[in-house]
Amino acid sequence: TPQRLLIQVIEARNVPMRDKSGRGGQDYYEDDNGRRRQDNNRRSNQRQDFEADDQELLNEMARTSKGGAADRFDFDEDIDLVGLRERSRVSPVIKISFRDHEAKTAPAEGTNARWKETITMPLEDLTSDLTPQRLLEMNDNIYVSLFDEVRIKQGNASRRGVSGRDAGEQEGMLEQRYLGQLSIPFSTVYKAGRVEGFFKVMTPDVTMGYAAKRGKKNSGYDSSSQGASRSAWAGIGGIPGFGGGNTPSGGGRPSSPRGGGGDDGGGGNAAFSTSAQELMIQGESATYLKVMCTLDPHLPAPNLDVDIVQADESGKLVRHARHWLAKMRGWHGDKDGFESREDRVFEAMVPNMHGEHVFLSRYLRPAGQAPPSDSLYRWEEGGAPKPPSGDASYGYRQDVAHCARFVSMIPFLDDFKAFKEYDMWCTSGQFLDILAGDWGEHAVLLWNYFQWLKVNGKWPGNRDDVIFYLVIGRAIPEGHSVYVMQYYPGDPRTAVFWNACTGHAYGAGDPRCPLQDVGCLVTPDNIYGNTQRDGRPQVLSQSGGLDVTDASRWQPFFNPKMSKDKRDAFRVGASIQEPVLDYLRPANDTTCEELQEQLEELIKTHLRGWREKLRQSRGAKTKFTEFMKIELRNRLAEVLEQLESNKVSSNPKPIDYSRIRQQTNDRELHAVTLNFPYTDTEAVLDKIKTVGAHECMHDDVQYLLAVHVAPYPCGIFSVWVYYGTALPIGR
Repeated sequence: TPQRLLIQVIEARNVPMRDKSGRGGQDYYEDDNGRRRQDNNRRSNQRQDFEADDQELLNEMARTSKGGAADRFDFDEDIDLVGLRERSRVSPVIKISFRDHEAKTAPAEGTNARWKETITMPLEDLTSDLTPQRLLEMNDNIYVSLFDEVRIKQGNASRRGVSGRDAGEQEGMLEQRYLGQLSIPFSTVYKAGRVEGFFKVMTPDVTMGYAAKRGKKNSGYDSSSQGASRSAWAGIGGIPGFGGGNTPSGGGRPSSPRGGGGDDGGGGNAAFSTSAQELMIQGESATYLKVMCTLDPHLPAPNLDVDIVQADESGKLVRHARHWLAKMRGWHGDKDGFESREDRVFEAMVPNMHGEHVFLSRYLRPAGQAPPSDSLYRWEEGGAPKPPSGDASYGYRQDVAHCARFVSMIPFLDDFKAFKEYDMWCTSGQFLDILAGDWGEHAVLLWNYFQWLKVNGKWPGNRDDVIFYLVIGRAIPEGHSVYVMQYYPGDPRTAVFWNACTGHAYGAGDPRCPLQDVGCLVTPDNIYGNTQRDGRPQVLSQSGGLDVTDASRWQPFFNPKMSKDKRDAFRVGASIQEPVLDYLRPANDTTCEELQEQLEELIKTHLRGWREKLRQSRGAKTKFTEFMKIELRNRLAEVLEQLESNKVSSNPKPIDYSRIRQQTNDRELHAVTLNFPYTDTEAVLDKIKTVGAHECMHDDVQYLLAVHVAPYPCGIFSVWVYYGTALPIGR
């Protein structure tokens, strides 16, 4: 039987909605009776726009039914105009890309769309080599992209992927507008056999022409009441989520969710927060897709448990580690009656760069490691760069926001793809030298940064009761993963789980948290194995299951009651982490400007080439110069610089889009911002091409393009791209 990859697209939550008014979406919330009401603090002209749209919807309902609108829906009052508007203003389409294959779903309706459609991708090019080693080394991702399919009336020449006479013969023309993307590693599907769940879509920080969802008012910890209908829609300009890749799309690197932008100053303005409650409110605004991926027929799962053959530890410690792991992996289903969790991950020793196994706790330094400081941005000679905040007087602060942002900007590289044999763990110094690592390296560095902030009195509120754990578990979409948990004893519902690779943080009670099962919690002096039936953070936080001192829930590697002499007999060494990390100064302004210019010219050149291929011999014109005036380009660059600054600000500044609109008032804009760490030009072009703006075949389409590069220490660059189309109004 030919090997196939099956992707079932099930449903979406919180898909952004087209903002017909062009000034910002209307805000809604639910009152105590569960009815959606309008906020009264929005401008009257926006209300008039929506009243006209509502009347248009009612007229359409009356025309398409025998009776009136009420007869059609079998009720007399309270017609859900908000729901009707949402369904009429977005037609989500999902495009699946894997290797050289592409396919898309039929269009659905509304912000909470449903498909239940299965897409099949052939794998005939893999049939010659389906060995476990080959499959684990595959670095291909399954890309799931979200678009809004817009039908344009006949006579308008705007249609993506259709040109010439064929387009003119269509009753209506279709345009697909990019809203976001997620990626699922193929190796994860192979290792797990089946990957399913609600995946967070990496949406751009700014999506011109669309309204974003805003968290509900007075949101609390009751996650069961945080449904999609209990949120409001924020204004034009942006949608929450760290773009590009979101930011990185394939390996995505989103940071804390950010709000939408509008005339009232929105995009990218949500303050950075470490509060579980605030994070859950922000999480309500994100877009999610429920997807299932599997192989048909199923392939035997690989055995990823590596025996401890060579170790940089005492023989007694190695023997104890083998015994503890065997006990944990066979724990469930024994006489205590715990149900089997074969997919639970337990670790005690991990291989270092030399292939020698090291006790996992030794990767954590009790005093932590100091993050970069603002001294790196203060040069005696000229040309010193601005810090990410964009304000030289603000500096590069050693705080939670800067730590999370810096770690998330370090490029991601899976060890299986890098070393082709097994997982390897680097120290933080090695990680910064290589400038690439997987979940383990990112999480260890973030843990050591957070611990340093605590030890040095820099944690928010100067709270010294916070405890940080390295979390070994399973997450979607990556499978085996490593997170960081921020925990306050006595109040488990305030726990926060950090994905260090992306910079995202999730309140423990958030049902949308990608971490699906907690296997181990690691401290500098011990490891705790989870023996509870349900390892989801939401369940653990509500049941007191995060208390590692509870022996009925957690199995410690070292018994806390063990005497000092017995503990010393294991000869556990000190932390292997470097006491002081060396940071290279960030690139100067000249280097950043050169990279910006290089990327802009590269994107323009390839954009022309992509369009030429679509138009074949027609020689499509790609216009930048007429529309991309110097002043407009500067305005776009200012927006990108402010978005970067807001990523690390506890008091983000409003972003003013009005000057952009003033210079484009005769055109309809559909543009997004992308953000990602710079690795190479090919990766940049892949992200630009994903947006699909090059497929616009309107004869008078003009393109917006601006690039901003923000330097970070150690040769890290945060790249921002403002990219999209501008079409004549009334096309």
